[in-house]
Amino acid sequence: MEDDDPFGDVSATIIPAQAVTDGGQWSVDDGASWNNSGAALVDLPIGSYTVTFSTVTDWVAPNAQAITITSGGLINLIGPYTRPLPTAAITSITPNPANLGEMISMTGTAGPAEQTIIVYEWSVDRLVGGVEQGAVTVLGNEDEFLTNSLTEGDYRIFFRSLNS
Repeated sequence: MEDDDPFGDVSATIIPAQAVTDGGQWSVDDGASWNNSGAALVDLPIGSYTVTFSTVTDWVAPNAQAITITSGGLINLIGPYTRPLPTAAITSITPNPANLGEMISMTGTAGPAEQTIIVYEWSVDRLVGGVEQGAVTVLGNEDEFLTNSLTEGDYRIFFRSLNS
């Protein structure tokens, strides 16, 4: 291509490879046409474009990227897809309140359902005068947990998960 040509090129590489296998693609025309990872669009007229990335199940698409094609220029983009962060929620703590020495059942859910949760973590921090003491104690690593070992007092209870 000559330097005075009013055209330029753009290519995009999508990562990780599994996002490509699962259907990740990119576009410069708001999805009217989609391009595979590594494909180059040559001889685009100079000017401003927005590169968008396709929606792929179980993935979070990269943010759109604004680009400017210059005469004879080549733009190489990377489009990093990511997995959605897991969510975790406490669904029940019973009994609440509990008497000293009474068995307490804690149940939580985590997701999204399409992902495998590999770690659950229940922890507590004792409150004194409504202030956390910073001495977090891990209680369990399943989505359900039973304990009767808490001493008398107020606690802030945490539940979190890690996906694969």
